[in-house]
Amino acid sequence: MSIASSFVDELVSEYRRQIHVEPNGSGFLFTLPQTLHDGTPVQLQVEFEGTTAQINDQGLLSDHLDMAGVDLGRKQIAAAWQQIRNSIGFGPALSAEDWELSAFADRESLSTALSAVADSAIRADGLRVMASQYRPKTFSERVVSTLGSRLTVVPRAIMPGKYGANRMVTCSVGIKNVNYIQAVGASDRMASFDHTISLFASSTIPAEHRIALLQGPVKKWENWQIQALEDVSSTRFEDGLAAMVDEFAQAEAA
Repeated sequence: MSIASSFVDELVSEYRRQIHVEPNGSGFLFTLPQTLHDGTPVQLQVEFEGTTAQINDQGLLSDHLDMAGVDLGRKQIAAAWQQIRNSIGFGPALSAEDWELSAFADRESLSTALSAVADSAIRADGLRVMASQYRPKTFSERVVSTLGSRLTVVPRAIMPGKYGANRMVTCSVGIKNVNYIQAVGASDRMASFDHTISLFASSTIPAEHRIALLQGPVKKWENWQIQALEDVSSTRFEDGLAAMVDEFAQAEAA
């Protein structure tokens, strides 16, 4: 066995040790390594029946968002919540309610479905920035909050990439005309720039629907950085964010 294979085996074993499973009612409660922003672990109930499995967060995320002051009944937030539920890629559990994240899968697909529901929980946790009393502190949170005031936004959206390498961006926005947005922060311009170039260069999404949203005015950025980003995306700036919201809202309404 090579050294690399040994390291991989150790990593896999360590990951498995972080998954805690215990009997719960008629099924099992899985406590996963993924955590929400406040450290709450993602817990999923799994029920088996024959060759199928039903996975359900039992309202963990909707309760979490409710406590944060997020109104899932508000039009734009409700649409984003539904889009996150749809992004799981599996049909919902048979008895799942609208406020639950769930999946119905055969046993062979259980691990994939379990990961898909857990990933959707992490994305849904990002909706907390749309709470009425929440005061965003980061540029990314400000972007999500501003866009979400009038549009359907999915925080930490998965953007399709070449060769199956899907990547996570700040958010996606829209339903009829979906755009993938990466907030490019100014606190560490080179790191933000390099990360955004890497994200968009490997994407299969048309360049006009890949948006690099740069923090601050144009003068904060080098011309060569702007030009490089324009090669892989549509480049916008923070001072044009309100106009961009108007533009996207009009496109959705058309």
